[in-house]
Amino acid sequence: MQEKTGESGFSDTFAAGVIRAIAVNIRKIITVCLIAAVATSVYTLIVKKQWASWALLMVPGEQTSGFGLGSLVGMDLSGFGGGMLDDLLPTQGGGADITIVQQVLMSRPVLEQIILKYDLVSRLKAPNMERTLERFTKRVSVTLTPENLLLVSVKADSRTESAAMVQDLIDLSNRQLSMMVTSRARRARIETERSLSVAYDSLAGANARLEAFRAQTGFLVPEQAGVMVSVLSDMQQELILAGSELSSISSGLSARSSSWARASARYEYLHEAVSGQITGEGTGLMAFPPLDSLPSMIRRFEELYLEVETRRMVYLLLRQELENLRIEESRESPTIEVLIPPTPAHERVFPRRTTTVLMISVLAFVLAVGWIITIEWFRSVMRGGSGAFWRETWHTLVSRLRTGAPRKT
Repeated sequence: MQEKTGESGFSDTFAAGVIRAIAVNIRKIITVCLIAAVATSVYTLIVKKQWASWALLMVPGEQTSGFGLGSLVGMDLSGFGGGMLDDLLPTQGGGADITIVQQVLMSRPVLEQIILKYDLVSRLKAPNMERTLERFTKRVSVTLTPENLLLVSVKADSRTESAAMVQDLIDLSNRQLSMMVTSRARRARIETERSLSVAYDSLAGANARLEAFRAQTGFLVPEQAGVMVSVLSDMQQELILAGSELSSISSGLSARSSSWARASARYEYLHEAVSGQITGEGTGLMAFPPLDSLPSMIRRFEELYLEVETRRMVYLLLRQELENLRIEESRESPTIEVLIPPTPAHERVFPRRTTTVLMISVLAFVLAVGWIITIEWFRSVMRGGSGAFWRETWHTLVSRLRTGAPRKT
C-alpha cells in the first residue's frame, strides 16, 4: 500500500510531468532534430570552405635548453589549424626578440601587403581596409609554444593559397625585421654602408684623375722612366757611331756620293730623335714622355698613385668592417628560421560537417526539451493554487486591451 502511495506521489511531481511530456512528444523532438541535422548538412555543403596551413618557426637565441628534435617528434601537428592551436598549445612568455617577431608577424604593414596581394578587400566583401583587417585577423593565428617556438596558421579558400599566405607572411616579416633599427650594430652597419658608398665614389674619382694623367702624358708606371733612359742611352750610342761613320766617310768621299748621303741622313734622324726626346721638341719617341719633364711627371704620378692607394685602403677597411657588423647584427637582431615549412592542408578546417551536424542536433534536442520543460512548468503553475489568480489577471488584461480602460470622472 505504501509503495502504491509512493508511486502515485511521484507521478504527480513536476519531474514526472516533464518525463511524461517528453515521452508524448518524442516524435516531434526527433523530427526537430532531423530537420536541424538536414539543414546543417545543406549549410555545410553550400557554405564557402576554408583550409588552414601552418608552419613551425624558430627565433635563434630564444629557445630553451631542453629543446630538441625529440620534442618535435612528440608533438602531434597533423590536426593543427586556425583556432585549434590556441586550445592545444599553451603559451608562455618569451624573450624580447620573440616578442618583437610576434608583433611583426601580426603587424598591420605585413597583413596589409598580404591583403593587397590576394585582393582580400573584395573577396572578403569588406567596405574598407579596416574591416578587411578585422576579418583577416580572425583567419591568422600566431601561437607561442612551451618550447618558445612559433606556430603560424592562416585560413584561406584553397589549400595552396593558405600555404602561400603562410610563406608570404614569413617572408614579409623577415623583410620587415631586416628594416627595423633595433640594435647599435644595425645602426653602425647603416652608417658604415653610407661611409662605404662615399669611399667608393672617392676612389672612383681618384682613379679617374690618375687615368686622365696617364692619357695626357703617356706616363704609365715609374718603371717606364728606367726603360726610357736605357733606350735613350742606346740611341745616343747609335748617334755617336753614326757621327763617327759620317766623319770617316766625309774625309774620303764627296758630299754628292750615295754612301755619304745615307750616313748623313741616319745621323740627322738619330740626332733629331734624341734631341726631341730630351727637350720634348720635334718628333722624339711617341712611346715615352720627354726626358726633361720626367721628374715632375714622376712626382705627380706618385701623388696621384698615393691618393688612389690611400682611398683603396680606406675602402677595403670599410668593407671588412661592414662584413663584421653584418655578422654581429645577425647575432643580435631577431630573425625567423623555418623549422617546418607550410604545406597545403589535406582536410578543411571549416566547415567540419560531422562535428557541426552533431552539435546542432544536440542543440536542437536541448532546445526542444527546454521548451517542453518550460511549457510543463507553466502548466504546473496554472494548475496550482495561484493558477486562478493568474487566469483572472490574464482575462482582465485581455479585456482591458480590447475595450480600453474606463474614464475617470
